[in-house]
Amino acid sequence: MEVYKDNVGIHDYFISNNNKLHIAQSTGRTMHFIIEELTTTTLKISNYEGQSFTFTKVKSSTNIRSLAETRNNKPTTYNLGGQKIEKVSTEGIYIQNGKKIVVRK
Repeated sequence: MEVYKDNVGIHDYFISNNNKLHIAQSTGRTMHFIIEELTTTTLKISNYEGQSFTFTKVKSSTNIRSLAETRNNKPTTYNLGGQKIEKVSTEGIYIQNGKKIVVRK
């Protein structure tokens, strides 16, 4: 598999009504492609020389929220000074799992 790297940025792009992809580079050059396939996960294009390029979206295997929730089932508690505390031992206002709690004894 060849990997192409360049320092030319994409300035803009647009798709015309006849399934043509036009990419304007920051250098002022414009590239033109024919869209052969476009789905939610795949883009297949070809240039006018007949070279084809296929881009496939890779599905992420982790969900950050669920990963964080499975790591720590115990509530995280902070005092108003932003210090993490293990156990609430006095009355006061605390932040627990992002929500304000009031402790009265």
